[in-house]
Amino acid sequence: MKQNEVSLARGALLEALQAAGSAVAVRPTLQVLGSLLLEAVEERQILRVTGTDLEMALQMDARAAVGASWGAVVPAREFTAWVKALDEGVVTLRLDEERQRLQCYSGPSTGSFAVMAAEEFPPVPFEMPPQAIVLEAGLFRRVARDVAVAAETDGARPGLAGVVLAGQGDGLEAAASDGYRLAVLALGEAKMPSAPVVIPAEVWRKASPYVGSETVTVGWNDRYAIFALDEHVRMMSMLIGVEYPPYRQIVPERFGVVGRIQKRLLLAALRQATVFAPGSGAVRLDFTATGLEISAHSAELGEGQAAVPMALEGEPLTIGMNVNFLYDAVRSVESETVVLQGNAPQLPWMVSGAGDDAFFHIIMPMSYEERA
Repeated sequence: MKQNEVSLARGALLEALQAAGSAVAVRPTLQVLGSLLLEAVEERQILRVTGTDLEMALQMDARAAVGASWGAVVPAREFTAWVKALDEGVVTLRLDEERQRLQCYSGPSTGSFAVMAAEEFPPVPFEMPPQAIVLEAGLFRRVARDVAVAAETDGARPGLAGVVLAGQGDGLEAAASDGYRLAVLALGEAKMPSAPVVIPAEVWRKASPYVGSETVTVGWNDRYAIFALDEHVRMMSMLIGVEYPPYRQIVPERFGVVGRIQKRLLLAALRQATVFAPGSGAVRLDFTATGLEISAHSAELGEGQAAVPMALEGEPLTIGMNVNFLYDAVRSVESETVVLQGNAPQLPWMVSGAGDDAFFHIIMPMSYEERA
């Protein structure tokens, strides 16, 4: 092996390129932000690949045979596309520092890519900050899947575009809200942040597929957060630097109406209702003594109704609700029985699982236009 050569499996290289590439700017304002940093690390025998858009970054290590340490910046989209088009086998990368070229070989295929010096790549902090917690992998994935879904996505209120980690009682919880719904998951007893920490929801979602160990370490300081997703994968995100609203204020302390319903049956009925509730997603929910009646109508499509058996405590009533929000909440419940709780048609409603105090959704009702 020549001094500036690195050899590794094509599959391992492609995985690292695609992972780090998920953090690259979609429409980069600078060439370097549409690029990936490749670092050959001789003492660890790895090729380290890093991508960033300055707000977040992802770094993955791939096992490799390394003759000497070096670094170079390659165009992300084009280099990844070339590697993806190769047959399975060994890829050899050789850096020609004098000509600023990365010579690439794999079987009968060769490529020569113009590169930038590693020093031109933006510095990215990946050291774990002193303030950190360790989450079970399943709990981390649940935050990414079931809590982050409630975060704001249209850009109108960037302060709500994140998942907040905040102390609650003797434990820590993750929460997200777009102003119309709220998702909260208890993370158990953990080291409390000195102040609530808001990490973009998009980062949680992008990080989740790369969780490869039984636990994930989440650390933060006053500027950024670090996810140690695996022995070989790290992610950095700048924090959302705004004070998160006091979301606990909208959680009712008691409920006058409680409905218990099978999750499987409720999901099926909601899927039917979504067909007739395009646009606003408004559906009518009739809580009756015998069950829950779900109805929706569309001037263009028609109308649909479904009835699901439900055990009701309290007086029957009718509310309007966004069917997509309700579906997200019910899907996230891990219990076979879903509990719907509220007090009045115009007040917040809670969706949770029977016997599960760790997770719940709060959904604000909405007006429902009666069919003429």
